[in-house]
Amino acid sequence: MPPFEPLKEDATGLIDHQALTSMSGMEFFERHLAGELPSPPMCRVIPMRILHAEPGHVRMEAGSNDDHLNPMGTVHGGFAMTVLDSCLSGAVHSRLEAGQAYATIELKTNLVRPISPSDGRVLASAHSIHTGRSLATAEGRLVDEDGRILAFATTTCAIFQV
Repeated sequence: MPPFEPLKEDATGLIDHQALTSMSGMEFFERHLAGELPSPPMCRVIPMRILHAEPGHVRMEAGSNDDHLNPMGTVHGGFAMTVLDSCLSGAVHSRLEAGQAYATIELKTNLVRPISPSDGRVLASAHSIHTGRSLATAEGRLVDEDGRILAFATTTCAIFQV
């Protein structure tokens, strides 16, 4: 796989809230993957991007750097948690209809292996388990390029009308 290339700063930005909530989750992902919508500003802090989305499933890649190191010299656990939160909530978002929004209300993450910036890119995948009227759940994994599991997580998101 090619090495991870961080996003250019101009590839990130906010989307007008009314425009965002007028699209279904899948419409958002289709437009984003077509390059019509920017990545969220968080992608400047933790470089990550969506690779694939279909209803209930999202795949992303991310790359760490020395800014993400903890005192032990490994990538801070919050990096894995943030990438997983983004991917898990993306799986939930992909199931939403226009006029619906979500917010993470619980995230449980198990960190299995340390991550180093020299490891290259990491790959996250998540799928929706349940999407109801007011709650949704999803589970996912973060792996290295050799497929070794680095972390896994589950989430619960609140679903609400906007």
